[in-house]
Amino acid sequence: TQAPIIVSGPQAEFEPIVPRLIEMHGTLEGIDKAARTHEDLRRRAINKRLRALAEKSGAIYVDKFALLCGNGACPVLIPGSGKLFIWDYGHWSVEGARYFGAQLKADPALGQTIFVGEI
Repeated sequence: TQAPIIVSGPQAEFEPIVPRLIEMHGTLEGIDKAARTHEDLRRRAINKRLRALAEKSGAIYVDKFALLCGNGACPVLIPGSGKLFIWDYGHWSVEGARYFGAQLKADPALGQTIFVGEI
């Protein structure tokens, strides 16, 4: 059998780095919405182009924006936890990576294709 080709798209990045954004905002309350104005929107354009190329070639595309930023604002904090999802400009914390993995596994279109067996 042939293995599927999976293309993983970019994730959100922020400028300045997330700890500085939190410091500027002064609280964790509402930080996801406040960080939206500091998101590097070029990453969304790259995402759109990569998705089109992947789909054109028949690859499975992992759209991190679709999985994680459903309400428009990409999270800086893991929903419902108060823990940092991203610890600098765009790298996930360990907890953030686990959260992403759980979202990916739960996605009906991607989970069964990507995760085989027990994790």
